[in-house]
Amino acid sequence: MAKRPTYGELEKKVKQLQGQLREDRFACEERLERERLEGVLEMAGAVCHELSQPMQVLSVYCERFLKEMSKESPAYSEIKAIMDKIDSIAGITRKLQTIASYETKDYIEGRKIIDIDKACRAA
Repeated sequence: MAKRPTYGELEKKVKQLQGQLREDRFACEERLERERLEGVLEMAGAVCHELSQPMQVLSVYCERFLKEMSKESPAYSEIKAIMDKIDSIAGITRKLQTIASYETKDYIEGRKIIDIDKACRAA
């Protein structure tokens, strides 16, 4: 007949299993975090890649228009404003390329979006 474990032995085994469960849960959460970050990085890379070419074309056209146009022309300031927005988009794509963590912020209707500023490595 097998010896029955004592209360102390059972208590020790329960604590050991609880510790292992905590470690397993932590490892699972860590894996999930890595998978989320990997998905974010893939999406950010795709967005940067897809935006790069049209931004370059717009930038070249705007620069050409500005060179050929008088600063007094009514359209000059509008094209200059477009150039400023192209530069803003370029800044956002540079941030996307430095994402280093999975950080979110509240958006609308209970939805969350990636917080680009918090998710980026300090440049």
